[in-house]
Amino acid sequence: MLGAISLLAGCATSRVAPGSSLADTRLEGGSTAFEHAVILFGKALQASALMPEDSAKAQKAFRSGLSMIDLQCNSYLDAVGSSNQAASNERRQVSLAGGFASAIMGLTGSSAKEIAGVATAFSFTGSSMESFTTAYLFSDAASSVTKIVRESQKAWLDSVATPGNLTNMDSADAVRLLGHYEQICRPAQIRALIDLSIAKGTVVAERAQTADADVGSVLQSLHASLGVPVSEAEAIVLYAWFRNPGQRTSGANLSANEPVASMLANRTAQILERQLAQAFLPISLAGSPVPDRWSPGVRSLLPVTPVAGDGGGTVPPPPAMPLPPKPVAGMRPNAPFLTIR
Repeated sequence: MLGAISLLAGCATSRVAPGSSLADTRLEGGSTAFEHAVILFGKALQASALMPEDSAKAQKAFRSGLSMIDLQCNSYLDAVGSSNQAASNERRQVSLAGGFASAIMGLTGSSAKEIAGVATAFSFTGSSMESFTTAYLFSDAASSVTKIVRESQKAWLDSVATPGNLTNMDSADAVRLLGHYEQICRPAQIRALIDLSIAKGTVVAERAQTADADVGSVLQSLHASLGVPVSEAEAIVLYAWFRNPGQRTSGANLSANEPVASMLANRTAQILERQLAQAFLPISLAGSPVPDRWSPGVRSLLPVTPVAGDGGGTVPPPPAMPLPPKPVAGMRPNAPFLTIR
């Protein structure tokens, strides 16, 4: 009975595919486009390794590596999409077959126990397929995976490929950067980006020439503690409010500045202080470069200090904290920190 039903369900299924992807297209000689890209990357990387200080050879290896990784990523995303469609169809077929089997067994006089057993078997099969899809195919964001990956790759490339930023690249830089780029299209990184935001925001690359990793870690901690993404400029205002209790409602009136005012709209000052204490704990430790990086911005938010002995004159406030500096020509590239806003 079950075999006949499965065969009947299979008759309603047809394989539909757009054909081979670019990565799997066979070239003259029998190799695929991806295999050809691997060979070109291997030759370029070997040439760069033999002359590690030759920036031109390193950049050639970097570009060929990008092409290879893009082809591999395209194949992966295509496989995820196709597998999601196939899994969705199979789950529906199992559900339909289960209902059909139960109906036929009821009409042919099968006992309630037998019908319940068949229904349970089909239910378990459907649940098992759903579990596989959730674990491996990103079923919670099937339509967003490609969008997230493409935006992440574009943000990463826009940040790294700034004119002059790759001037002094060597073979080690090329391998390191390609390793970072490859991770964007790996399941762990995709899942991390999905967890941050499923198709609700834009992927951007936060860059800084100093303390980049430390700032990125603090921004992540603030996001986790406050429940909303925070830019570096906003983090400086929060840090100034946290470190200067006497200026919160008097003097500089830091509580009126954004994003502090928005944070205090739905939480008390004590709760906000506790959340910020947890987020700012890493940079409170000795050796963190973030406080020095943020100190000009913090000072610009505080009242001007009178200069003693000059008749009550004042000194002008320091300049506001600038945005993270753009890459300087000739500086070795650093991999950007990806986040979603």
